[in-house]
Amino acid sequence: MKTKKRSMKIFLNGAFILAISALTISCSKENDIDVGGNTNIKIINASQGSNDQDFYLANNKITGDQAVAFGSATDYIMTTAGDNLTAEFKNIGTENIYASGEVNLERDLHYSIVLAGSGENTRIVSIDDNIEEPANDRAKIRFIHVSDVLPEAVDIYTSAGVVLASNVAYNSVSSFIEIDPSITALRIAPTGTSDYKDVSVTAFAPEKIYSIIIAGSGDVQTRQISHN
Repeated sequence: MKTKKRSMKIFLNGAFILAISALTISCSKENDIDVGGNTNIKIINASQGSNDQDFYLANNKITGDQAVAFGSATDYIMTTAGDNLTAEFKNIGTENIYASGEVNLERDLHYSIVLAGSGENTRIVSIDDNIEEPANDRAKIRFIHVSDVLPEAVDIYTSAGVVLASNVAYNSVSSFIEIDPSITALRIAPTGTSDYKDVSVTAFAPEKIYSIIIAGSGDVQTRQISHN
């Protein structure tokens, strides 16, 4: 009896169901896009030695004429939210894919999409961004650790030895913290060691939000990315 009722329902509503099925299949295969909402993405190139990069999401070029060089980033770009979206970095002006992966982007949020590593270690890292501004006299920073030279967790200090972030794992990101914006130098060391590297940073500005990218495949490189 249950089978007959189900067959009758399909017969009576066949055209409607076929239309819905076609729409569902087209939206849920390679790129499961939610066309009802948008999100915001910042594209960051942290791949030492890479060419300038174009970025594609769900087969659509997102960066327009703004190719992204190593150590640089785009402003936030509004795009379609969705799950299992194909993300591709391509050498500028070509169809040569430098790195590819999948990202999940929820609507009405902000993300950083980071190109990291080189050669067989080339990869894409997607990170949620918190763009709530800090207090008037403070800057807000976090650390994104994608350096292949340091494939272990790291600690980050001021030049005076004050801990800013500890045990930041490889391919991960620290929490945001508020700091005195006058800081101009940092020390980075593998967690639990005193074998640190001194790095310089550009003076921070009050009420600004930054990511410090710990990158590099041949040596440790840092880059300072602004979010607002």
